[in-house]
Parts: sequence; C-alpha cells; structure tokens
Amino acid sequence: MRQIKSIFFSGRSFRLLVWLFLFPFFLTAAERLQCDQCSRTIGQGKRYYKAGNKNFCSRACAEKYAERSLPRCSVCSRRIRGGYMTSGNKIFCSQKCYESQLPQCTICGKRSAAGALAADNSFFACPECLKKPRCFACQIPADGKALPDGRVICSECAKSAVSDENEARGIFLAVRNELKYNLGFSTDHPIHFFLIDQKTLHEKSRGESGVVTEQGLFEYLAEMKKVVTRNLLGRKISEKEEKTSERFNIYALDGLPKERMEYVMAHELGHDWLVTHYPGIRDLAVKEGFAEYVGWLYNRLHKRDYLNKRIEMNNDPVYGKGFRLIKGVADKEGLEGVMKFLRSKQEKH
Repeated sequence: MRQIKSIFFSGRSFRLLVWLFLFPFFLTAAERLQCDQCSRTIGQGKRYYKAGNKNFCSRACAEKYAERSLPRCSVCSRRIRGGYMTSGNKIFCSQKCYESQLPQCTICGKRSAAGALAADNSFFACPECLKKPRCFACQIPADGKALPDGRVICSECAKSAVSDENEARGIFLAVRNELKYNLGFSTDHPIHFFLIDQKTLHEKSRGESGVVTEQGLFEYLAEMKKVVTRNLLGRKISEKEEKTSERFNIYALDGLPKERMEYVMAHELGHDWLVTHYPGIRDLAVKEGFAEYVGWLYNRLHKRDYLNKRIEMNNDPVYGKGFRLIKGVADKEGLEGVMKFLRSKQEKH
C-alpha cells in the first residue's frame, strides 16, 4: 500500500472558504424562500445567504451545507476538514486510520505498508519477519526449531509433528481406509510405507518439480522378462514382455505435522490408485493433478480449507495446473467424467 499525503483545508480556512464563495454579506429576500439546509421558510424582507442557486437562512446553515461536500474518511467516516492521506481509491483523516487498513503481519502481528504476501494468501510477512527462516512444513517465516538436517519447523507445526515411523504407519493405514470407504479410491495390493529424511526423499524423487516442496513420494517397481513364442520348428513367432513381480512403495517426510502428513499420504495414494487402474498415463500434469485432487478431496472430507487453499492457488505448471485441469472436469462431469478423461489419456505400451 503506497501512502500519499495531500492537504485539504483546516477548520479556519473552511470558514474562510464559505465566506469567500457564499457571498459574505446579507441579501434581502424579495419573496418567500426556503432554506436549502434546514428547510425553514425565509420570509419576504428577511436577510439570507446565497451560494450559486442555493439559499440559506443563516451562516450556520450555509456552513453545514458546504460541509456536506467534504470527503469522508474511509475508516471512521468523519468529514475531513484538515490534511488527509490517500492510498489507492481510499482517503484517511489520520495516520491512525491509515495504518488500521494496512495488512497485518502473520508472524509478529504488526501492520506494515511493506512486506510480502504469499502466492496462496496463506500469510503476509513484514520486511523484518521476511528475514526469518521458513518452516519447512508450512513455509511461513518463523523463529522455529532447527532440526538435525538443517530444516526449521515453527512452533505451531511442531505441536503435531510426526517423527516416529510406527506412528506414521498407523496414520497411513487410517488414511488408506478413509480413501477406500469414504471416497471410493481403493487398491488391494500391499503397499510398503517408509518415513524418511529430506536428503533421502530428494534423492529418490529426483526433483521432478522445483516449485513444490518435496514431502512425499510414490514409487512403483516392476520386474519384466521377455517371453518368446516359437513354432514346432523352433522359429520365433512373437516376442513380448511379461511382468514377473511388482512392488508399491510410499515415502513420507519425517517431522511433518499430522494433518499435513495425512494430506501427503492421500496424494501419494492417489498415485497408487492411478498407476493401478490407468498405468498407461504418461502426462505428468495429469498424474500429479489427479493425485492433488485426491488429496484435495481428503482435506475437504476433514474440512481443512487452509490446506486446500494452497492446492487451489498453486501456480506450479505441473501440480497447480494439473489439479485445476482434473477439478475442472470433476466440477462439470463428476467423477465419471474424470474416469472417462483418464481413459482418454491412456497410452498403449
């Protein structure tokens, strides 16, 4: 918000304005008139004031009428007689009123004309707070706790941070059951779950999107062998690859707060469902967009709008654009339309 100072006029100069422009002398009514301020009758032969085509029975009425043209403060609605301030299309009668409209820093609570608003509107930080390290989980600058691997976690996220693998595995099983029974996304094969550190996760994910902070990963591994069909004379008739074994792995970053970890697990289980039912899809935006949509549905089930806002406003060309693509189909045609869309994206392989 940019502050612009301008001078209007003081109470004394306001009265001078009235006298200069409202005929600073009495007139005598040649006929019965009506005061344009208080509506009283001005009798014939009575003295009155005139401004333009307006008539007033007294100087006080003339001043009140003139005051109606004064601007009002956008905050307190007072008429502004003295100096005032403007910002955008708003005007303010004082510094106090102006500052009351400045954005409030999410971290320190101070109001500031400078600073930065997160792309998803999740927080606003003043210049001083912007210097603080960001929490790895919520991405909000904070005086947080430093973890052994160098990450920083804010006090709010630390309250429910999950660092025990057994606890995380229990959460994973609960999320998988909710997707199956409440949202209809289920697979029957075993899934191996691991809680891992940031370095290992980054090495495994290979950083497919540099915009989205890595917090989880789905991994599908399959062993294939060539099968050759020959006729009785030993001549090769055909050759194809057959799957001999497969393995499904899901990884989650340790230290995530519980609600965020549940969303990450739902996202990765969306990948698991997609590779099981539509293994031929190669479009990365479709794959990540569908997984984000599953995570979005899970958040909505638990009324976690603060997590969904980040999904909805993500500008990443893969995750954000992909999510809006899938959600757009779902909004128009429902889940049946999404399934039809996914079938159309299958590639033969």
